[in-house]
Amino acid sequence: MKIDLFSAQSQSIAIPLTTSASASTPLPSVGNSLRIVNDSTGTAYIAVGPGVQTAVQPSGSASASATSILGGQDAVFSIPATGRLNISALVSVGTGTLVVSVGEGA
Repeated sequence: MKIDLFSAQSQSIAIPLTTSASASTPLPSVGNSLRIVNDSTGTAYIAVGPGVQTAVQPSGSASASATSILGGQDAVFSIPATGRLNISALVSVGTGTLVVSVGEGA
């Protein structure tokens, strides 16, 4: 089985995290994988998609705008490589930084 690795030359941006949703920000490039590194101690929530995005903390209703990344962790998500997407993020407590990279592979 072939495993495609995430490139060390992937385009990245840093998003400051607070308990309020960040502005909707374009991802740094187009690719089929999105790597998120959450350097805060709180859980980060992200919203990714075309058009304006606004991250929310989850509630009793299902929401595609509340994908979580635990504090001090990273995660890789598949995304459509069909065009530019935007991201918004917030953190459950405190502040921190989310490093967002777009590339190919896992």
